[in-house]
Order: sequence, then C-alpha cells, then structure tokens
Amino acid sequence: MNYDCVRIFFTPENLRTDWNIADYGIDFDFMEFNDRHCRFPVGFIRGDRDKIMKRHLIGDEEINNKIKYNKFCAFMVSNSKPPTSDMRDMCFELLSEYKKVDSGGLFRNNVGGRIGNKLEWLKDYKFHLCFENSTYPGYLTEKLFDAFSAGCVPIYWGDTSLRISLDSENDHIESHCTKGGGGNFSHQYVNIDMTIPRIPKHLIEYHLNPKAFINAHNFPTLRDLIEEIKRMDNDHEAYKAMLREPVFLDNFNPFIEQENKLKSFLESICSQEPKNAFRRGEAIHLTDHRTRMEKNYNLPHLLKYYKLAKKINNILSWRTIPRDLIKKYKLK
Repeated sequence: MNYDCVRIFFTPENLRTDWNIADYGIDFDFMEFNDRHCRFPVGFIRGDRDKIMKRHLIGDEEINNKIKYNKFCAFMVSNSKPPTSDMRDMCFELLSEYKKVDSGGLFRNNVGGRIGNKLEWLKDYKFHLCFENSTYPGYLTEKLFDAFSAGCVPIYWGDTSLRISLDSENDHIESHCTKGGGGNFSHQYVNIDMTIPRIPKHLIEYHLNPKAFINAHNFPTLRDLIEEIKRMDNDHEAYKAMLREPVFLDNFNPFIEQENKLKSFLESICSQEPKNAFRRGEAIHLTDHRTRMEKNYNLPHLLKYYKLAKKINNILSWRTIPRDLIKKYKLK
C-alpha cells in the first residue's frame, strides 16, 4: 500500500476486490470489469488433477473395500473464528451424534494430533465433511477438490452457485427456492441457504456434477442433510453410484482452461508499460479513500485490530462451555 505501482489484488478467501485501491483483482466473483477482473477459484491449483478427472473410473473391488474397511467421515479445520465457522461446527456436532467424525485439524482434534498429509489421511474415509468457512456464490476453495482427489464422497457447503439449474432457458440462472426449514431453536433445525443465485450463463465456465457429491445447499435444514448422509452411509448401491459419477459434466476438464485464463490475465498486465497498466482512478474522493485505507493498513493499526479481535474471539469461545458441559454429563 506504500508503493505507487500497479496493484493486483489476489485472495484465497471470501473477500471482494476494492477497485478504489487495486488496479486489477483476482477473486471468486462472477463479474465482468473490462480487463481488470479475473475469476479464479483457488481450488483449481490444488489436489491431484488426474485422480479428480478419473475418480468415476473406480473399480468394484476398490469401492467394496472402501465400504467394508474405511472409516466413516473425516473433518479437517484448523482456523475456526465465529461466526463464519458456526455452520460447519454445528454440522460436525450433529453428525457426530450418529457416528464418530474424525477431526484431523487443530479445531476439535480427536485423533491425537494434527494430521500432516491431508490427502493420504482422507483416503481412509467414506465421507469428507468439507464446509467452507463461509458461503457465497462462486466461493470454491481446495476443500471440495481434496475430497474428490482422495476418493471420498464430499459433504459440501459454501459455493451456492453449485446449485445452478442447468436447463434454464433464461439469460440468467433463476432462483427456484429460498431458505426453508423450521426455527433456529436447535442445531438440527438451522436453515441452510437453498437460494440459487442469478448468474449470467456466459460467466459460468464449468459445471460440477451435482450427482458426484452431497451438496448441503440442496437441503432446507441441517437435520435434512444429516438424514441424507445416513441414507448414503447405509445404502451401498447409492454410495457406489455417487462414486462412479464424473466430477465435471460433459467430460470437460476445466483445470487447464482456468490456468490458461489466469496466465493470459497476468500476461496482459505485465506486457504493458507500467504507466499504461494503471486502472484505478485519481479523483479527489478516490484519493481520500486510498489515504484512509493506507492508514488502516499500517502495522500499528493492524496489530491494534488484531488484539481487539483476539479478545472478542476469546470471549465468544466461552459460549460453548455450557453446551459442552451439558453434553459431557449427559454422556455420563
């Protein structure tokens, strides 16, 4: 922020580009902004691509061994800061009431320590509870692809655009349903966002196969989602059928296309003279905005806000103690 240069904003998190301080942005948003924006889900640079694309070619013997010998469900989260983590935390608790869910991250670890090689560890499980830390149309990280790569059935929540209607005749993807379910008086009745976002069709560059994973956004409440997981766990034929589904529709491999798109975007920027590559405005109100942002990005300010956030997070963490104590004594 202290350099008057061409600025390219990149984020692996659910954040928006601030076009007042950045010339270019690489994020998750479905949008067009001349040559300034590139949508690039970071999941496309993670995982074993070959295994992901050939996942549906799994043999009968391997599937039968997975059903017979593999553990139930894996969960790996290391950073948990409320309120964004509440949904996956609640789902973990509810699913653990059915069968033990092994947690290999720092958060709720119950396997004796943090797991080093995530993909190798996931291979021993039938399901992978892979919730994003928040939900937003297009926000797709490595979590879903890691599950595919390891041969698990993903239980996914996060990118609401994966609910798009593939047979819509309209220019935009229409919303067919909204949030449903009961009241929020219990974890099991917590609503899941079932909204199908309106996204121009030409911005949708790939289609994940909805039959290849359990999409939490297809269910109105966590209770309904848990019931579907139970059904899949006990219906071996349904489980086999899901594992045999290709990850992407129409035999399309988006990995190379996404990489080439990012490469072209960066080459277009770097091939220009620096003075010609600037895109952010220089109006008075924009200059004032940047000055305020640069002030807030100074290290002392960051440390101040970090310490405050840490205190708030510590206070919020106390809210789980009564619930945990009740569960503990119930088990006794």
